[in-house]
Amino acid sequence: VPLSAIAHQPRLPPVMASLSLSLILVVLAALPAARLTRRGRIEVYAAIDLMGALCGAAAAVVCAWRGAGVWSLVVQMLTLYGVRAVALNIAAFRPPAWTFSWRAVAPHTRMGGGVVAGKMIDSLGRMAEAGAVSRRFGSAGLGLYSFSYQAAWSMSQAVNNPVWTALFVHCLNNSDERSQQE
Repeated sequence: VPLSAIAHQPRLPPVMASLSLSLILVVLAALPAARLTRRGRIEVYAAIDLMGALCGAAAAVVCAWRGAGVWSLVVQMLTLYGVRAVALNIAAFRPPAWTFSWRAVAPHTRMGGGVVAGKMIDSLGRMAEAGAVSRRFGSAGLGLYSFSYQAAWSMSQAVNNPVWTALFVHCLNNSDERSQQE
């Protein structure tokens, strides 16, 4: 609601409310992604990430072709994150062990905190950018800009996410080696 007031877009709240469902899907994918990463199965994670991006892009194109407008972008994001959540949970499923180790969590929280902070700053920047584009070019311009940006962003994420995953694994492994030497 505040974003719709800033952007002068009264139709924005239902779109943002629908997009907020992607947060649930991201949370559902976090643990299986961590399991695959910890097991060193980066190729499975990368393939699932690519599959999600392609399914999301295909769904968005079909919806846009059928005249769904901005809702095609909503469908794209929900499809991308939905496919990732389901496929990651299937690929990484293993019955849980009933043990917990704070020592095992520490490297994830150190690295994950920085990632979360970066994503939040990125999101705030995109909201400010959308508000500026909307004020300058109106809703039609914002829709065109958003679709163009989303198409490029999806392909970029399909390439960048496996790289980030590999770096994350490398940081965790180096952290484990140093802590074992100490």
